[in-house]
Amino acid sequence: MDNCEIWKNVHITMRKNYSCALLFSIPAYTPNLQKLSILGPNFLIANLFDAPLTHLTHLRIDSPTIYSRPRTNFVLENLRSLYLRGAKHPEVVDCLSRSPRVEGATLTFKFTAEEAHQIPDRVCFKLEYLRRLELNVDFHSWNHGQSGPLNHIDLPALETLLLVVINCKIPNEADTLWDLSINTVSRYEATLKNLEMTVRCCGQPQSDFIGRIHGLKHLGVNLNTLSDDFIRALVSHLPSPKQQPCEVHSYLESLRILDIFEYQNGAAVSVIIDLAENEKSYDAPHPVTMILPSHFLMASASDSLVKIMAEDDWVKQRPDLYRPDLYRPMGEDW
Repeated sequence: MDNCEIWKNVHITMRKNYSCALLFSIPAYTPNLQKLSILGPNFLIANLFDAPLTHLTHLRIDSPTIYSRPRTNFVLENLRSLYLRGAKHPEVVDCLSRSPRVEGATLTFKFTAEEAHQIPDRVCFKLEYLRRLELNVDFHSWNHGQSGPLNHIDLPALETLLLVVINCKIPNEADTLWDLSINTVSRYEATLKNLEMTVRCCGQPQSDFIGRIHGLKHLGVNLNTLSDDFIRALVSHLPSPKQQPCEVHSYLESLRILDIFEYQNGAAVSVIIDLAENEKSYDAPHPVTMILPSHFLMASASDSLVKIMAEDDWVKQRPDLYRPDLYRPMGEDW
């Protein structure tokens, strides 16, 4: 490949039989690479660590990967943004362990008990700069007592967690996966400000974990998790003039209702609004913003304690949550 030593931004979207030469050049012949995106061809992540990529800041791999342990100890010392979809669980952990300054990560992978056992028990590390994590885990097998997918990683600065847990292959494990999901969230309760969690399985979560996240400002929950207990817990964390000044209490500034399967059941939403309105007075704190999917046709009164916003408008307003600069798609700023 001509001039590959001066390449800075590389995007590979072609099929494997056409991309082999490009992939072969990385990293040995691309020392100045800053942004790398691979979409489509099977890729061996271990190859990234065959030579130093000291200038790499953005890495996006959206393709099936072939697992192999790296042959060197090189790290991606300046990587700030990591996006992995299709990688094996051990590869995800290994790549994170070699990205000490990563600030934002989007990780989508399948969890199996067999692959989890490939991660040595001694693997334990800290990512002290990671502030935003989008974690999508598809559980195919699970052993009771097993650690969570990232339990061995300390994230002391995590502020935003978008968590999706899918249970397609494990019957009768709904409560266990809910407990696992809440335990994952609770690990970061001291620093979390923004949390969205969707657990696609049957069962209902215990709601008391919300009160333990003292700095929580934004919460997104799936519509089918809104049991009576959960609704009461949510309302207790909405701004209320009845709250005493001496009480230590976190107030939600925004509440997003997620409705992936479009149940279109507005009863739970109406209950939240009605209960919140019972707390209203003229000296109430700021209103809470409730974000609803587009198929919900609801509006709030001008003096309501709950301000309703359409989901599309909210996503545009909060690029820091859903589309931060670290994750702009190919062709925008790359």
